[in-house]
Amino acid sequence: MNKRILYLDIIKVLAFMMVIFNHCDNILLTKSITLFNIHSIMFYFAKAAVPLFFMISGVLLMNKKNKVTKLIKRILRMLIPLIGITFLWSIYKSGYIDIKKMINPEYNDFFAYWLWFLVPMILIYVFLPLIRKIVLKYENKPLFKRLIFALLIITSIIFTILDFKIKINFLFITNIIPMPILYFIYGYLLSKEKIKKKYTYISFIIIMINICIPTLIALYMKLHSIPYFILDDYKNVFTFFISSSLFIIFKYFFCNTDWNNNFSKLINHLADNSYGIYLFHVFIIEWLMKTTFMYELIDLSRFESVFVIIALVIIILDIPIFVLKKIPLIRSIL
Repeated sequence: MNKRILYLDIIKVLAFMMVIFNHCDNILLTKSITLFNIHSIMFYFAKAAVPLFFMISGVLLMNKKNKVTKLIKRILRMLIPLIGITFLWSIYKSGYIDIKKMINPEYNDFFAYWLWFLVPMILIYVFLPLIRKIVLKYENKPLFKRLIFALLIITSIIFTILDFKIKINFLFITNIIPMPILYFIYGYLLSKEKIKKKYTYISFIIIMINICIPTLIALYMKLHSIPYFILDDYKNVFTFFISSSLFIIFKYFFCNTDWNNNFSKLINHLADNSYGIYLFHVFIIEWLMKTTFMYELIDLSRFESVFVIIALVIIILDIPIFVLKKIPLIRSIL
């Protein structure tokens, strides 16, 4: 068994909790200004989940020499759930399998929308030998590191501008610079850096600033009845700074930690089951939202309800996934 890296496991657990929140955050969307602000703060913080997953993948995969057969197995590990769960979701939404609705963008309800993350990951696996060859060749070159950082900054700024609906034709740039690959490489490069304590203080400040700015923008637009939009995309510049800062903070505090206590065991366990929880969490959210218990709890307190849903999703899925992984074939997928 591969030795687990505690700080990566902590980031992974935090990231999949963020993903669960992203799919039940509408509970907080009410006429209450207080809840609106709470939602905005949590929403923009949670958007860091996707970059963090790409960054973790970069750390783990760049440090391994993968043969072609191993890469094929990894691709199948993504492709099989993508196809299988899409079929299950189609049946869940309509009661039958409708291929046309599953592949037609007009019928987004019939595509397992939360699994979009698997598509860029499959592409990364396809090009991993080339990516690895280039990165390992230039990883110690300061210019290469600055280039990756600059590309992420520039591209995320462009996406943020596009989110503000400013009509500038930057699409050609955003199409030729795939951010998943940039985050993948960036995570690996960042993992190789020695983090100084002062950088953690700076990172905390950066997180606060990059949560507050979009929250204040959203509040201003709401109060002035400006057509409201949210920066609902992991590619915006605020998310870049939040995810980078979180990675730095957890790496500094837990990089050299090898705890063997109940906390570390729980984190390792949840991180190990995180992929399975990610695959099925929306089914559980949908079911919970239809229960009388959750309906009454939301009516009583919307804020607490969000955390209850996150906890219940993890509890409900953790045990079955743990049991299923005892079966070798299923373990190879989950």
